[in-house]
Amino acid sequence: MDAAAEARPLLLTKGINFTRLAVDRVIAMDQKPYSVLFIGTAEGWLRRAVVLDSEAHVIEEIQLFDSPQPVDSLTISHSKKFLYVGSRSEVLQLPLANCSRYQSSPDCLLSRDPYCGWDSEGRACVRIDLHRGSTLSQDLALDRFIRNKAKFDKPVFTPSSDPSRQRNVTVVVGSDLVLPCHLVSNLAQPSWLLNERELPLGGDDGDAAGGPRFDRTLRALVVPRAGPQQAGRYTCFSEEQGVKFMTERYLVAVVASAPVFMEARAPDGSMGLFWVLVITLGAVCLLLMGLALYLRRRLKLALGKGAEMKPLESTLVYPITLPKEPPTFVPSKMAGDEDRFWETGANYYYSDGSLKIVPGHALCPSSTGPVTPSTIPGQPIHSPSRLSLTNIRGSGSNGYIRLNLSSAGEERGGGGPLGGGLGGGLGGVGNEYSSPFKEELRRTLQQRSVLPDANPEESSV
Repeated sequence: MDAAAEARPLLLTKGINFTRLAVDRVIAMDQKPYSVLFIGTAEGWLRRAVVLDSEAHVIEEIQLFDSPQPVDSLTISHSKKFLYVGSRSEVLQLPLANCSRYQSSPDCLLSRDPYCGWDSEGRACVRIDLHRGSTLSQDLALDRFIRNKAKFDKPVFTPSSDPSRQRNVTVVVGSDLVLPCHLVSNLAQPSWLLNERELPLGGDDGDAAGGPRFDRTLRALVVPRAGPQQAGRYTCFSEEQGVKFMTERYLVAVVASAPVFMEARAPDGSMGLFWVLVITLGAVCLLLMGLALYLRRRLKLALGKGAEMKPLESTLVYPITLPKEPPTFVPSKMAGDEDRFWETGANYYYSDGSLKIVPGHALCPSSTGPVTPSTIPGQPIHSPSRLSLTNIRGSGSNGYIRLNLSSAGEERGGGGPLGGGLGGGLGGVGNEYSSPFKEELRRTLQQRSVLPDANPEESSV
């Protein structure tokens, strides 16, 4: 320091223990050096003060840590313009000055911070080491401020005191009314107006007969047992060096009972997320249950089919073709000499009485040559020589003989060689065979004619 230290303290604070001290020398805009004190406390607070003549002016107080703990070290970096604060558990880096926190010209000048100055062109409080020019102003001794005090006869508005930000407060009769008020500095004093009239304030102990008082701990105006006379407009001022800063505005209403407000509330985001999770988990559980039932059904069907197929695995099935049983022949029961003609060792009747025509070759009447024996194996023995069949057509390509029968009393009529057909042939031998034989043959053939041919290669009559 330029001046000699006197045998008296520069700063006294009641109930607070100082633990560390760091000092920085600053050249202000008046080209004078000033000492800035950085003081750490046992509760973890940092106080910044400037020494002006024989006293120290506290610029600001900062709470450093969330939980109270003593400040163990303070180190200033003059090149980087930072202050490093250390404790048992933390180390903090802080700027030597925070000029942006002053939002008006009176607030910036009344802070008496040697690091800061008011820029009238930019209308902001800035650091003087970063901004140079004729638009900057600084008044640590408040000489010009006091001379120009008339400019601040009217209250200075702060951003929080904007008339558009007036707050509405409703209280019930008999309850305490609490109205917070922000002070621009620890040196400022609060003042209140009720309906544009100054409101007298009592001490912190409420000695004003239970009237309104300003609580330093709460930093608020407290009106105990409010009544209808306490309703109206309240305005709070932070007053320092004769300058008033309007900080808060309230419109207070006192009612007989608590009002009931019906307001729509936005849905709680946490509850919405909870229901989304519940629905999602429910859908997943249902899906897994359905999948388990499906797999169980598939497994049951597979096991059942395996049990059915197991005895068949050792069984071999071969196709069997049964032989077609030929129709049996029934020998004729007819009596007489004619029966001997058919009894040649084979049966020529089907089981239903139909006559079987066997393959063979017949001779034409004009043929005189010997009879050529049939080359078909298994041909039956030839008929007796006394049977002469005339006018019989030759066999076709299948080796069968076609016969035509005439009625019982029909004689061999005249006609061509083929005109009589089988009727002429049988008529020629009509004298040799008895009438009962022809009647039986005709009756049998008529019954057989309605039956379809089982084999087109066999001609049956």
